Amino acid sequence: MALTYKYHVKMSCGGCASSVRKAIVPIAGVRSIDIDLETQTVSAVVEDGVPLNAISQAITAAGKEVKSEQVVDSPEQAIQGPNEELSMSCCAGKT
Repeated sequence: MALTYKYHVKMSCGGCASSVRKAIVPIAGVRSIDIDLETQTVSAVVEDGVPLNAISQAITAAGKEVKSEQVVDSPEQAIQGPNEELSMSCCAGKT
């Protein structure tokens, strides 16, 4: 059975998204990843047995802040973003 995990990750550009994707791809059992910069969310469909915190630890190791994590019931829930506006300063000052 596949599970869908959703993470709220502080990121603001394609470079941030690429770093997050590169951190998650090597994790055994990850079937697919969806990253939405607008909502700052990462959704991962994983095989049963992949711990929720395995992905958040990989994201943190890549230098990104995981603000929340959750198991969602359906892939549709995973792509709905938060209703709050967030600052996007992780790439401020970078060229």
